[in-house]
Amino acid sequence: MGEFRNYEVNGIKLYKSDFNTEWIDKYLGEKPKVIIEFGSYDGGDGAFYKQKYPDCMVFSLEACFERYTIIKENEKLLGIDVSNFAVCEYDGFVQFYPVKDPNVMDSLDKYGSSGSINKRTDMYKQKFLHIVEQNPVEVKSIRIDTFCKLKDIKSIDFLHVDVEGAEHRVIEGFGSMRPKIIWMETCLGKDYYGDNAYDINQLNTSIINMGYSIVEETNSDTLYLYDNN
Repeated sequence: MGEFRNYEVNGIKLYKSDFNTEWIDKYLGEKPKVIIEFGSYDGGDGAFYKQKYPDCMVFSLEACFERYTIIKENEKLLGIDVSNFAVCEYDGFVQFYPVKDPNVMDSLDKYGSSGSINKRTDMYKQKFLHIVEQNPVEVKSIRIDTFCKLKDIKSIDFLHVDVEGAEHRVIEGFGSMRPKIIWMETCLGKDYYGDNAYDINQLNTSIINMGYSIVEETNSDTLYLYDNN
Protein backbone atom coordinates (compact mmCIF):
# COMPACT_ATOMS: atom_id res chain seq x y z
CA MET A 1 0.00 0.00 0.00
CA GLY A 2 2.77 2.44 0.89
CA GLU A 3 4.61 1.55 -2.31
CA PHE A 4 1.45 2.10 -4.34
CA ARG A 5 1.28 5.75 -3.27
CA ASN A 6 4.69 6.65 -4.62
CA TYR A 7 4.43 10.43 -4.95
CA GLU A 8 3.69 13.29 -2.56
CA VAL A 9 2.46 16.86 -3.09
CA ASN A 10 1.91 19.26 -0.20
CA GLY A 11 1.77 16.36 2.25
CA ILE A 12 -0.75 14.38 0.16
CA LYS A 13 0.36 10.86 -0.77
CA LEU A 14 -0.61 9.91 -4.31
CA TYR A 15 -0.05 7.33 -7.02
CA LYS A 16 1.69 8.32 -10.24
CA SER A 17 2.51 6.13 -13.20
CA ASP A 18 6.04 5.52 -14.47
CA PHE A 19 5.60 7.60 -17.63
CA ASN A 20 8.90 9.06 -18.80
CA THR A 21 8.28 12.81 -19.05
CA GLU A 22 11.50 13.20 -21.03
CA TRP A 23 9.42 11.96 -23.96
CA ILE A 24 7.25 15.08 -23.71
CA ASP A 25 10.34 17.26 -23.98
CA LYS A 26 11.74 15.12 -26.80
CA TYR A 27 8.68 14.90 -29.02
CA LEU A 28 6.90 18.16 -28.21
CA GLY A 29 10.04 20.27 -28.46
CA GLU A 30 8.70 22.85 -26.02
CA LYS A 31 7.06 23.06 -22.62
CA PRO A 32 3.44 21.86 -22.73
CA LYS A 33 0.69 24.41 -22.22
CA VAL A 34 -2.25 21.99 -21.85
CA ILE A 35 -2.24 18.45 -20.44
CA ILE A 36 -5.34 16.27 -20.01
CA GLU A 37 -5.16 12.99 -18.09
CA PHE A 38 -7.76 10.30 -17.18
CA GLY A 39 -8.86 8.03 -15.47
CA SER A 40 -7.17 9.92 -12.81
CA TYR A 41 -7.72 7.66 -9.76
CA ASP A 42 -6.34 10.14 -7.18
CA GLY A 43 -4.90 12.92 -9.34
CA GLY A 44 -1.32 11.74 -8.87
CA ASP A 45 -0.31 11.92 -12.52
CA GLY A 46 -1.97 15.30 -12.97
CA ALA A 47 -0.27 16.66 -9.85
CA PHE A 48 3.08 15.33 -11.04
CA TYR A 49 2.71 17.00 -14.44
CA LYS A 50 1.72 20.26 -12.76
CA GLN A 51 4.78 20.14 -10.53
CA LYS A 52 7.06 19.49 -13.49
CA TYR A 53 5.39 22.06 -15.75
CA PRO A 54 4.03 24.72 -13.37
CA ASP A 55 2.93 27.07 -16.16
CA CYS A 56 0.89 24.32 -17.82
CA MET A 57 -2.88 23.94 -17.41
CA VAL A 58 -3.52 20.37 -16.23
CA PHE A 59 -6.98 18.79 -16.40
CA SER A 60 -7.74 15.53 -14.59
CA LEU A 61 -10.91 13.54 -15.25
CA GLU A 62 -12.22 10.66 -13.14
CA ALA A 63 -15.43 8.69 -13.81
CA CYS A 64 -15.83 7.12 -10.36
CA PHE A 65 -17.68 9.65 -8.20
CA GLU A 66 -16.08 8.42 -4.96
CA ARG A 67 -12.61 8.81 -6.43
CA TYR A 68 -13.52 12.16 -7.97
CA THR A 69 -14.60 13.57 -4.60
CA ILE A 70 -11.19 12.71 -3.14
CA ILE A 71 -9.34 14.49 -5.95
CA LYS A 72 -11.73 17.44 -5.86
CA GLU A 73 -11.05 17.98 -2.15
CA ASN A 74 -7.36 18.40 -3.01
CA GLU A 75 -7.84 20.31 -6.27
CA LYS A 76 -6.29 23.59 -5.13
CA LEU A 77 -3.42 21.93 -3.30
CA LEU A 78 -2.59 19.83 -6.36
CA GLY A 79 -2.95 22.75 -8.78
CA ILE A 80 -5.10 20.85 -11.25
CA ASP A 81 -8.59 21.26 -12.74
CA VAL A 82 -10.73 18.24 -11.77
CA SER A 83 -13.89 16.95 -13.50
CA ASN A 84 -16.22 13.97 -12.99
CA PHE A 85 -16.66 12.35 -16.40
CA ALA A 86 -16.12 9.07 -18.20
CA VAL A 87 -14.50 9.91 -21.52
CA CYS A 88 -15.90 8.08 -24.55
CA GLU A 89 -17.44 8.70 -27.98
CA TYR A 90 -20.64 10.46 -26.89
CA ASP A 91 -21.97 13.02 -24.42
CA GLY A 92 -24.59 11.87 -21.95
CA PHE A 93 -24.45 8.97 -19.53
CA VAL A 94 -22.76 5.57 -19.57
CA GLN A 95 -22.68 2.50 -17.34
CA PHE A 96 -19.55 2.38 -15.20
CA TYR A 97 -18.22 -0.58 -13.17
CA PRO A 98 -16.32 0.55 -10.06
CA VAL A 99 -14.18 -1.93 -8.14
CA LYS A 100 -13.18 -2.66 -4.58
CA ASP A 101 -9.42 -3.15 -4.42
CA PRO A 102 -8.17 -3.75 -0.85
CA ASN A 103 -4.57 -3.09 -1.90
CA VAL A 104 -5.28 0.57 -2.66
CA MET A 105 -8.41 1.42 -0.64
CA ASP A 106 -8.74 4.77 1.12
CA SER A 107 -10.27 5.52 4.49
CA LEU A 108 -14.07 5.51 4.74
CA ASP A 109 -14.13 2.49 2.41
CA LYS A 110 -13.66 4.54 -0.76
CA TYR A 111 -13.48 2.60 -4.00
CA GLY A 112 -10.19 1.27 -5.34
CA SER A 113 -8.54 1.70 -8.72
CA SER A 114 -9.30 0.43 -12.22
CA GLY A 115 -12.98 1.28 -12.71
CA SER A 116 -14.19 0.85 -16.29
CA ILE A 117 -17.14 1.32 -18.61
CA ASN A 118 -16.44 -2.28 -19.66
CA LYS A 119 -17.47 -5.29 -17.62
CA ARG A 120 -14.53 -7.53 -16.74
CA THR A 121 -14.21 -11.01 -18.23
CA ASP A 122 -13.73 -14.22 -16.27
CA MET A 123 -10.10 -14.18 -17.39
CA TYR A 124 -9.60 -10.79 -15.74
CA LYS A 125 -11.33 -11.89 -12.52
CA GLN A 126 -9.25 -15.06 -12.31
CA LYS A 127 -6.00 -13.18 -12.83
CA PHE A 128 -6.76 -10.35 -10.40
CA LEU A 129 -8.52 -12.16 -7.57
CA HIS A 130 -8.13 -9.24 -5.14
CA ILE A 131 -10.15 -6.87 -7.37
CA VAL A 132 -13.92 -7.19 -6.87
CA GLU A 133 -16.13 -5.63 -9.50
CA GLN A 134 -19.16 -3.76 -8.16
CA ASN A 135 -22.61 -3.32 -9.67
CA PRO A 136 -22.64 -0.77 -12.49
CA VAL A 137 -23.65 2.82 -11.86
CA GLU A 138 -24.64 5.52 -14.32
CA VAL A 139 -22.04 8.27 -14.74
CA LYS A 140 -21.72 11.32 -16.95
CA SER A 141 -19.88 10.76 -20.22
CA ILE A 142 -18.17 13.28 -22.45
CA ARG A 143 -16.27 13.45 -25.73
CA ILE A 144 -12.80 15.00 -25.86
CA ASP A 145 -13.90 17.71 -28.29
CA THR A 146 -16.89 18.57 -26.07
CA PHE A 147 -14.68 18.76 -23.00
CA CYS A 148 -12.31 21.10 -24.84
CA LYS A 149 -15.19 23.38 -25.77
CA LEU A 150 -16.39 23.32 -22.16
CA LYS A 151 -12.97 24.37 -20.89
CA ASP A 152 -12.11 26.65 -23.84
CA ILE A 153 -9.16 24.45 -24.81
CA LYS A 154 -7.90 25.14 -28.32
CA SER A 155 -5.08 22.61 -28.43
CA ILE A 156 -3.90 19.63 -26.34
CA ASP A 157 -0.16 19.15 -26.01
CA PHE A 158 -0.26 15.86 -24.09
CA LEU A 159 -3.11 13.41 -23.50
CA HIS A 160 -2.66 10.61 -20.92
CA VAL A 161 -5.32 7.90 -21.29
CA ASP A 162 -5.93 4.99 -18.90
CA VAL A 163 -9.51 3.78 -19.26
CA GLU A 164 -9.27 0.00 -18.92
CA GLY A 165 -10.05 -1.31 -22.39
CA ALA A 166 -12.13 1.63 -23.67
CA GLU A 167 -9.28 3.55 -25.30
CA HIS A 168 -10.78 3.13 -28.79
CA ARG A 169 -13.93 4.89 -27.62
CA VAL A 170 -11.86 7.83 -26.43
CA ILE A 171 -10.32 8.50 -29.83
CA GLU A 172 -13.75 8.20 -31.48
CA GLY A 173 -14.66 11.32 -29.52
CA PHE A 174 -11.75 13.46 -30.73
CA GLY A 175 -13.75 15.14 -33.48
CA SER A 176 -11.37 17.70 -34.99
CA MET A 177 -9.08 17.72 -31.94
CA ARG A 178 -5.65 16.18 -32.43
CA PRO A 179 -3.61 15.99 -29.24
CA LYS A 180 0.04 16.41 -30.17
CA ILE A 181 1.19 13.46 -28.03
CA ILE A 182 -0.93 10.59 -26.67
CA TRP A 183 0.20 8.17 -23.95
CA MET A 184 -2.28 5.30 -23.86
CA GLU A 185 -2.60 2.01 -22.01
CA THR A 186 -2.66 -0.73 -24.64
CA CYS A 187 -2.34 -4.00 -22.70
CA LEU A 188 -5.94 -4.74 -21.65
CA GLY A 189 -8.12 -5.56 -24.64
CA LYS A 190 -10.88 -8.04 -25.34
CA ASP A 191 -9.38 -10.88 -23.27
CA TYR A 192 -9.83 -8.79 -20.13
CA TYR A 193 -12.80 -6.56 -21.01
CA GLY A 194 -14.84 -8.49 -23.55
CA ASP A 195 -16.15 -7.68 -27.01
CA ASN A 196 -16.68 -3.99 -26.20
CA ALA A 197 -12.96 -3.52 -25.55
CA TYR A 198 -10.42 -2.61 -28.21
CA ASP A 199 -8.47 -4.87 -30.50
CA ILE A 200 -4.90 -3.54 -30.38
CA ASN A 201 -4.35 -3.88 -34.13
CA GLN A 202 -7.59 -2.06 -34.92
CA LEU A 203 -6.81 0.58 -32.30
CA ASN A 204 -3.40 1.28 -33.80
CA THR A 205 -4.82 1.35 -37.32
CA SER A 206 -7.47 3.87 -36.27
CA ILE A 207 -4.92 6.15 -34.62
CA ILE A 208 -2.48 5.93 -37.51
CA ASN A 209 -5.30 6.77 -39.93
CA MET A 210 -5.92 9.91 -37.86
CA GLY A 211 -2.37 11.08 -38.58
CA TYR A 212 -0.37 9.56 -35.73
CA SER A 213 2.72 7.38 -35.61
CA ILE A 214 3.92 5.07 -32.85
CA VAL A 215 7.14 6.49 -31.38
CA GLU A 216 7.59 4.61 -28.07
CA GLU A 217 6.25 1.38 -26.57
CA THR A 218 6.46 -0.45 -23.24
CA ASN A 219 4.93 -3.75 -22.16
CA SER A 220 1.72 -1.97 -21.22
CA ASP A 221 1.53 1.41 -22.96
CA THR A 222 2.10 3.15 -26.28
CA LEU A 223 3.17 6.71 -27.13
CA TYR A 224 1.66 8.23 -30.28
CA LEU A 225 2.87 11.39 -31.99
CA TYR A 226 0.70 13.49 -34.29
CA ASP A 227 2.66 13.76 -37.55
CA ASN A 228 1.27 17.14 -38.52
CA ASN A 229 2.70 19.09 -35.55
